[in-house]
Amino acid sequence: MSSFITDGGRVTLIEDPNGQFQMEWLEALHYRIALSNPEFRNTLKAPSSPQATEPDQSLLEKPGVHILHEGKSTWIAPAPVLMLPLGKWTLHFDTSILRKLKSYERDCGFLLGTIDPATRRCSIVDAFPSDLTGKIDEAEALTKGRVNYVGKWQHKSNLTLSFEAYETQKLLREPTCQKISMMIGDPPLPKLVDDTAS
Repeated sequence: MSSFITDGGRVTLIEDPNGQFQMEWLEALHYRIALSNPEFRNTLKAPSSPQATEPDQSLLEKPGVHILHEGKSTWIAPAPVLMLPLGKWTLHFDTSILRKLKSYERDCGFLLGTIDPATRRCSIVDAFPSDLTGKIDEAEALTKGRVNYVGKWQHKSNLTLSFEAYETQKLLREPTCQKISMMIGDPPLPKLVDDTAS
């Protein structure tokens, strides 16, 4: 469990006993929630005044992200998390991202995420169509650079998505511009079709 005070209330991240929802992924999920919901934007900021409340221990029974804001408790349960290899790295994303991609009318766009060189993980925080590039600067500013552009998505056909890792070597410091193509079923669980990593 990780619990911390922010300007928007207390945020508590609860891992599940089976290890599917690890702390790094829950942090990425918190970023997604805060960036996509204006009422939770302030949970990305340090507290403006000291607070001494303790986290509710009963939360341990509910893995996910818990936000206590102005006396109201909100629990965001994670969707199933998927992990795919990208060379020496691992790409983390969840089924809600796949549903979101399938809902877009446009056939290409970009991915926002976090990159951790220590654990060699790239976690996809959110996905947007190509005409919303202002979201990149907004995310970088609100998270102080923790969330940024990590690649593209594209529909190769009605059911195929292609993910690319971060497209420059500046941050990852090694070639990682590999693609993973997946067939997306219904429910949208991926089936690895072609790993063109070289």
